[in-house]
Amino acid sequence: MTAIRGLGIASSLLWCVVVAAGFFSPKTLAFACPVVLIATYAELSLRSPSLRRIEITTDVKLFAAFVAFAIASLTWTPAAATAVPDLVYFVLIAVCAYGCFNALILQPRLISNRFARATHVGFAIGVAYLAVRLHTNGLSERYILKSLGLTNIKINYGEVTRCVTPVTLLLGPAAMWAMQALRSPWNVVSAVALALLAVYVVAISPHETSKLAIVTWAVAFVLSFAFTAFIRRLLVASWIAAFLLVVPLAIAARNAELQHAAWLQPTAQQRILIWDVFARRTLEAPVLGHGFNSTRSIRPEIPDLLNLWYLHKKISVPADIGVFRADHPHNAYLQIWFELGAVGAALICALGLLVFLRLDRLSQQSRYMLATFAAAQVILLSSYGAWQSWFAAMFAVCAYACAASIGTQNPSKSE
Repeated sequence: MTAIRGLGIASSLLWCVVVAAGFFSPKTLAFACPVVLIATYAELSLRSPSLRRIEITTDVKLFAAFVAFAIASLTWTPAAATAVPDLVYFVLIAVCAYGCFNALILQPRLISNRFARATHVGFAIGVAYLAVRLHTNGLSERYILKSLGLTNIKINYGEVTRCVTPVTLLLGPAAMWAMQALRSPWNVVSAVALALLAVYVVAISPHETSKLAIVTWAVAFVLSFAFTAFIRRLLVASWIAAFLLVVPLAIAARNAELQHAAWLQPTAQQRILIWDVFARRTLEAPVLGHGFNSTRSIRPEIPDLLNLWYLHKKISVPADIGVFRADHPHNAYLQIWFELGAVGAALICALGLLVFLRLDRLSQQSRYMLATFAAAQVILLSSYGAWQSWFAAMFAVCAYACAASIGTQNPSKSE
C-alpha cells in the first residue's frame, strides 16, 4: 500500500507539472500527456483491479467504429504513410484519456481530489506565467533565455497563441475544484481570482479564437444558473448544427463576401477563404471523404488569400505574390467532413454528444461542464488541425481534468 500511495503522489505531482507546462509550451503535451495518463491508470488499476476489465459500452462501440472507418480510409487517402502516425497517436491518446476518465470518476473523493487539486495548482501557475509573459510582451522570457545563454531561441507568434488555447478548456475544472474543496469564503475568492486572471490573459493575448471562447464560456456559465436545461439543449443543438451546417455555411460566407467584412478580424477574413475552398472540395467526396489526414497531402490552394491584405489597404498586389496552400482548414468540423465525409462526421458527432451528456449527468455542478463544452465547441470551430498531436493531447487533458473534478463529489473513503 505504501508503494501505491507513493506512486499516487508522484502521478498527481507529475499531472500538476503537465498542466502547467501546457501553458509554457503546449507542444510538450504531445509527449507528456500520454505518459501521465498511463502512469495514472497504472496507479488506479492497482487500487481497483476491476478497472483492468474493459466494459463494452455504446461510446466504446462508436469509437471502435470510428477507428475502423479511419483505418479503412487510409486505402484512399493520398499519402497513407504520413497519415498512419497521426492516426496511431490519436487512438493512443483517446484510449488513455477514456481509461483515466472512467477510472477517476469512480475513485473515492480523497484520490480524485489529489488530481483535481493538481489541476487547480497547475492552472494557476500556468495562467499567472502567461499573464506576466503577455503583459511584458515576452520581456521576462527573453531575459531568462539571455541569462541562460540561449540567445538563438526565438519565441514566434504561433507559439504564443498556442499557449493561450488551454485557458478556456481548463478554467471550468480548476474553478469547480476550488468551489467544492475549499472552505467559504476562500472557495469563491479562489474561483473568482482564477476566472478574472484567465479573462485578463485571454483579453491581452493575440489569440482571437480564445477571446470568443472565453465569452462563450462566461455566457453559458452565467445563464446556466437560471436556465440549466435550456443551455444544455442549446449546446446539444449547436454541436449537431456544427456538423450538419458547416459545409453550406462555409460556402455561404464566401458567397456573401464576408472576407471583406470590416467587422471581422483579419484572421477571420482569411478563414472565410480557407473554409470555402475546403467546403467545396468536401463536395467531391461527401460520403466517405478524401481519407484520414488527407489535408496534409492535398494542401489545396486558397485563391486571393495573399491578396486580401493588399486589397483592404488599397495597395497594388505584387505580381510575384505567389499562392497560399492550407495544411488544414482551421476548423475541426470541416476537416472531419473533408477527410472522412458524412460517415466520419456522424460518428464523431454522436461520440461527442455521449461524452458531453455523460459529463453533465455525473456532475452535481453541471454549469462548469456546460461552460467547458461551450468553449470547446468554439475552439474546434476556428483553431488548429484536428489531428495535431498537441491539440488532441490538450483535449485529453481537459477530459482528465473534468473527470478528476467530478470525482471529488464521490463519497469519502480511506486510501
